[in-house]
Amino acid sequence: MEVNLKGLGWIPFYPTPPETKTPDKSLDPTPPDPRTLVRQPPPPLADPPHDDHTTQGRTTVGGQEASPQSPPSFWKRHGPLIAKMTLWTMPVWLPTLLILLLLAVKASLRRRARSTGDPKTRIRAGWRQIGNLGRQTGLSLDGTRSEQAALIAQTLLTDPPGSSSAGLRGDLDRLRSMADQASFDRHPSDEQEAEDCWQLVDKLRSAILASLPRTRRWRTLLSPRHLH
Repeated sequence: MEVNLKGLGWIPFYPTPPETKTPDKSLDPTPPDPRTLVRQPPPPLADPPHDDHTTQGRTTVGGQEASPQSPPSFWKRHGPLIAKMTLWTMPVWLPTLLILLLLAVKASLRRRARSTGDPKTRIRAGWRQIGNLGRQTGLSLDGTRSEQAALIAQTLLTDPPGSSSAGLRGDLDRLRSMADQASFDRHPSDEQEAEDCWQLVDKLRSAILASLPRTRRWRTLLSPRHLH
């Protein structure tokens, strides 16, 4: 049998092997046992690089829209402007704040003196309120209560509009007498006497402040002396 090969021409070809050629019986045609094969585990996959920052404003894998970025807070938007305005206006609001704070402290101390202790203690505290007010106006109040009352009546209880100085001096003398009685009398005072005492304190305090010139009145109200 001949086969025509391009470039070589007709070449004889013998597809049947010679009879002398026999297969080698020593070769085992059975394929090897696949269980004896040891397969190596695949190498571990490296983690894909990922971004630590969460991307906002884009769609997720599932196609859902990501949550929109929240708007800036009020303080983030207006905080710098408020801080600048606070610093610029500090010469105005800081003194006002200190004045209000001092007035609040004085009012708190008066309320505590009015409500703390037994009736005798509150009566004596009421007289101290008038004495401290006189000292805050600039008076030097020493000596007995009678001497203090005389100086207050002479210098501070002038004729304010709508009041009688004689009546106010009588109220001052009555308050002084109640304080002396609370200090030296062994008989206990009752709640009504303490309430009457503080009504006189409120009346005399308003009259004394009303009799002062405006500048001296504010100096008295803002005086930090004798805050007790």
